[in-house]
Amino acid sequence: YWWTSRLAFMDSQVTRPAVANLPEGKVPAGAMVALSSPSQTLMGVKIYYTIDGSDPRLPQPGPMLSTQAVEYTGPIAVTAPIKLFVRVWNPAPTAPVGSGWSAPTLLSYSP
Repeated sequence: YWWTSRLAFMDSQVTRPAVANLPEGKVPAGAMVALSSPSQTLMGVKIYYTIDGSDPRLPQPGPMLSTQAVEYTGPIAVTAPIKLFVRVWNPAPTAPVGSGWSAPTLLSYSP
């Protein structure tokens, strides 16, 4: 019981990375990739992604986005080969350290 509580506490201290509904790889043309994160239950949390494999976050601390970053608002259609680079942004992280950004999620798809 102690270990379960400790793990739950540790998980609550970081912004959780995004996960996709489809495993990466070859998919039917037009397949829709949906993204989600356990951190989305927190107010203000957003998912950002790029389809060219570049990081949606700039190296500076804070919510600095690259020019290629797109806010996730719904499933992404795979009509050509894409390299998704996904991060989750929490504007009010609970941990005293960290930037509010999740670890990256990297996914490649091709129709």
